[in-house]
Amino acid sequence: MEMNIKVPAPVRRLALGLLSASILAAGMTAFASASNAADTQVETGYATSGISDLIWATEHLGYDSPADLQKAGVQVIHYILAGLSGITDDECGLGLGATIDISGPYAYTSTWTADEETALNWVADHYCITTAQAQSFGGTILTFFAGLDAGENGTTAVRRDPPATTTTTTAPTTTAAPTTTVAPTTTTAAPALYDRFMGLLTSGVSNSAPLVSGTSDGYSFKSAPGAKITISLRSAGDTYGTGTTVDPYVILNKLDMRLKIYDSTDTLVFDNSDFDGTNAYISDYVCDAPGIKTYTVVATDENALSTWGDYTLTFDHEAVTGEGSNTCLIRG
Repeated sequence: MEMNIKVPAPVRRLALGLLSASILAAGMTAFASASNAADTQVETGYATSGISDLIWATEHLGYDSPADLQKAGVQVIHYILAGLSGITDDECGLGLGATIDISGPYAYTSTWTADEETALNWVADHYCITTAQAQSFGGTILTFFAGLDAGENGTTAVRRDPPATTTTTTAPTTTAAPTTTVAPTTTTAAPALYDRFMGLLTSGVSNSAPLVSGTSDGYSFKSAPGAKITISLRSAGDTYGTGTTVDPYVILNKLDMRLKIYDSTDTLVFDNSDFDGTNAYISDYVCDAPGIKTYTVVATDENALSTWGDYTLTFDHEAVTGEGSNTCLIRG
């Protein structure tokens, strides 16, 4: 289960550990705890891109806030690697310190007791990252597994627009002239890109799911400029019935798939729906600012030819081969 933040080994171990220990099924409530005035507080910031997924995962897994989710994620990592697997060697070579950005506008503060802080420091030392970055990594891990769990078992959690990040009010200014009052300015969050988050894409792996017409599924992947991305989005096109006059074939799955890709600023950079009949496709190099960025992939039905259907999304991520070009994410 490789993730495109260059952490295939730890994520694979985490996946096996979660499955064997049934941590998701238990809701990971064992990692919640009380706090007191002597506890340590660590703040972690998240970018706008993906914050809705973090909030959705918090609701799906039953935590009170992303602060609790990121804390539980760190404890799960420590439990699986140090407790179950007995890992002693560090994995500083993964370079997570250079890829985990904690400067985003959405900040959450987790509170750690002295005993719990042992797990936080262990994870930070294991990957040679800060404790704030360790919380971000923990939040990402649990968001990923929440998507897998929801895809398998369903969810009642609702993906919402991210909350506004800035609300500034300027107090009235009084001079010899008449009083001037400046109205409050409020930042309004952009509409959600999709209806449900299905998880992080893994290179070489296909994702299949049913889709209700009029809704859209969202995925995400991380990549650096110059990497080649290939995505195929296909409608299954199944037919149902015996073909007799009593039970004629009724084609229910007529999804006309549309594929959209948004860059790290949630700007649409690719949109295709007619590559091959009802299928969509992309094959080209990623272009964005230097560094590893998060991209959003949206799968939706374009023409509502039926009420629902199945689709398969296949994702391949090749190694960085160059600096990209001005035709990034245009169908090759």
